[in-house]
Amino acid sequence: MRIAITQRVLQHKGRAYDSLEQSWWGLLQSHQLIPIPNTPNQNLTQTLDAVDLIILSGGDGNNTRVNVESEIFNYVDEHKTPVLGVCRGMHLVARKYGLGTVLVDDHMDTKHTITMSGKEHVVPSHHTIAVLQGANIEVIATDKRNYVEAFQVDNYTCMQWHPERMQQPLWPKNFSL
Repeated sequence: MRIAITQRVLQHKGRAYDSLEQSWWGLLQSHQLIPIPNTPNQNLTQTLDAVDLIILSGGDGNNTRVNVESEIFNYVDEHKTPVLGVCRGMHLVARKYGLGTVLVDDHMDTKHTITMSGKEHVVPSHHTIAVLQGANIEVIATDKRNYVEAFQVDNYTCMQWHPERMQQPLWPKNFSL
C-alpha cells in the first residue's frame, strides 16, 4: 500500500524543517511511505494520485502546513481517497464536519482508557483538544467523559490516540494497515 503522510514543521536557527516522528517509519515499514512536504509550490495532485491512503498526522500546524492540508481536503472531496486522521488530523476532520471541541488538561503526554466495541483499551494521549459528539458521524470510541476518541465519516477514519507510539497499535473498527 502506498501511503502519503503529512508532517509537522519545526523551526531551527531561523529555518523551517518538515518533520515526521521516526516511529511512523517503523509502524508502516511494510508499506511505501510518502511524506508530504509543507511547501506551497508542489504538485500535490501528482503525489496524491499515486497513493492508496492519506494520513493526516499529529503535531502542531503553521500557515504552510494548514494550506497544504486544505489542498488535501479539496483533493479528497473530489477523489474520495481514504484518509486516516490521527490526533491533530482528527481535529481537522472534526472541524470540517462541524463537530465541537473543548480544551482538556489531562490528556497531554499521558495514557488513558477508551472504550471501543464494548472493550476498554489504554492508549497514549498527547492532546489538549477533545472532540464532542455530533450528527452525521459514527462514533467508534469514547473516553470516560464521553469525548470522541475515534469516529468514521464518509471516507475518513479518525483516532485521537497515536498508533505509532504503541507496542501493539490499536486501530478503529473497520480499519487496519
